[in-house]
Amino acid sequence: MRFRINSTSSGLIRARDNLLAKQRELGNQKPRGKTDEALIAEISSLELNLTVAKDDLVCFNCPKTREKLMDVLRREHVNYVSLESRMNSNT
Repeated sequence: MRFRINSTSSGLIRARDNLLAKQRELGNQKPRGKTDEALIAEISSLELNLTVAKDDLVCFNCPKTREKLMDVLRREHVNYVSLESRMNSNT
């Protein structure tokens, strides 16, 4: 028994071939799930950094905290200058 291919069945075959080609093309593309997860993780990290920066800004605007921070910076600067002068005197 032989099947005759008429215009309707040849159109269906063409449509099937096009759909199979699209399916293969989609299978070859990079999976979106991993990319989406990486972007979500990066956004979460950026949001955390933003929250920390906002908290730091609030603390820096507090006069007592600012004074303590400036004292620490002054001491560190004095230590650095002292260390630098000792290094220069040894050379």
